[in-house]
Amino acid sequence: MVQELGQQAEASVIFHGILDENGEHNEFNETWHLTRELRDGAPWHVQGIEQNG
Repeated sequence: MVQELGQQAEASVIFHGILDENGEHNEFNETWHLTRELRDGAPWHVQGIEQNG
């Protein structure tokens, strides 16, 4: 989901899957919160990462 607030855009992206770390399989489920200025080529910045249940 992306929403525009003034001169910025905010996005929330859900990532989930399984990591293989040294032969151990670990599930993850995270929401990443990102922001950027509303201009061409503006980079996204991570504002926080939330661990989901």
